[in-house]
Amino acid sequence: MFYVLICILISIAIALFYFAFSYILRKSEKAKIARKKKSLSHNPNSKKCIVCNSVLHPNEKLISKVYPTPNGTDQRCIINGCPHCQPYCLDGAKRKCPVCGKSIPIDGYLIARMFFKPHGKNHVHVVGCTECHKKI
Repeated sequence: MFYVLICILISIAIALFYFAFSYILRKSEKAKIARKKKSLSHNPNSKKCIVCNSVLHPNEKLISKVYPTPNGTDQRCIINGCPHCQPYCLDGAKRKCPVCGKSIPIDGYLIARMFFKPHGKNHVHVVGCTECHKKI
């Protein structure tokens, strides 16, 4: 009887240690993710999505398409968003036009012009969104 009681107490203690350890491990993982997000948001070199204003991680890029125009200096460009706001919004991201300030629907996009520079980065000028700039 005494050995059975000791076995039960030992199994309860092992179960408590297991749950405590898994709780601490989960909490430390959440803290690690929060620290990473905070460090990315305070990094001056971090890029932000022009549609939802969320911080892009180093391996994330904007989803966009570039269409050729008759003249070779500029091209029409549509910007759908980033992985946080396209194909659906994550983490409460709000899709908002930087020109008119209206909410962009999930199937909407930004309309822009891309100007090529021979030496250096290309320049993108946002004209509007599908809500405020119906014709281009």
